[in-house]
Amino acid sequence: MTEYRRCFRQPDTIYATCEDDRASTDIDLEMDQLDEDAGHRVSADVLALWGSKGTVGKLWDVLEVWCRHAHTTVTGRSLNAGHHLPEEQPDEVLNELNIFFDA
Repeated sequence: MTEYRRCFRQPDTIYATCEDDRASTDIDLEMDQLDEDAGHRVSADVLALWGSKGTVGKLWDVLEVWCRHAHTTVTGRSLNAGHHLPEEQPDEVLNELNIFFDA
């Protein structure tokens, strides 16, 4: 966490991270529009975690959306966090991963 905090005190790090997020969002949206992706579904079990303080759960029914994109079991829940779940709730994320992979 010390190194993480050190890096994220640097304006250039914050700028680069935001630019990376914007670029990946644009690419994801473009990929979602491709005809070749139509009808393809995830064949592995899915664990979906999102932050209750963020916008994801407010904009979508996360589990319902993932159920439409997966052939198998979809589980998950919101955690008391914003956007950065591992940084904000590391113990909860680890617990959820352990439960998921032990199943």
